[in-house]
Amino acid sequence: MTQSRRSWPRSLLQLAIAGLAFAPAATAHADPYDHVTLGLGAAAFPLYQGADELRVLPTPVVDIEYGRFFAQVVGDGVGVNIIDTPHFQTGVALALMLGYREGDVPRGIGKLDSTLGARAHVAGQLAGLQANLSVVHAMLGGDYEGMVVNGRLSYPLWLGRVTVNPSVGVGWADGRYMRRYFGVNADQALASGLAEYRPSSGFKDIKASVGVF
Repeated sequence: MTQSRRSWPRSLLQLAIAGLAFAPAATAHADPYDHVTLGLGAAAFPLYQGADELRVLPTPVVDIEYGRFFAQVVGDGVGVNIIDTPHFQTGVALALMLGYREGDVPRGIGKLDSTLGARAHVAGQLAGLQANLSVVHAMLGGDYEGMVVNGRLSYPLWLGRVTVNPSVGVGWADGRYMRRYFGVNADQALASGLAEYRPSSGFKDIKASVGVF
């Protein structure tokens, strides 16, 4: 498998259980990081952010990097690096902001449809350690509002044909995001019996993940 400068998606545990991986044909001017990885995997996600229960879902494995272009189904999204060097990248993308189902939250809260967000990021690599800082703002469709800032550190380990990628991260969100995702408005309070809740901006999560593929 071709080594990538980008870290794997931020699921709690992701295993590629079947798939096809191949890289573009090498040329004298080929980027050594160019690769196309396609396959089918399984991922364990919390029912919603902060939930104790996990759901295992089939997940398409799409990890493409060709020149300045990159694409991941879950993770960095589909976009382009404006600056792209072996040890530093910055770029923009469209990324999926995952919602939750009505049946996974207390009755009366309702569902939150997934949304496409505009994402900007900076990333760097040093001695095998990968650092990534991104800003995602809700943009197209879905029910999200507001903005999220995510920071992540990861250290991929290439073990023959298997890659293990442990990572840790932290997320901060503005008030619009926090109220839409975690808040309980008057109508929801009446329908669910929960008290109204109007959170403000702040740190929303600390993440740890291990990707195996």
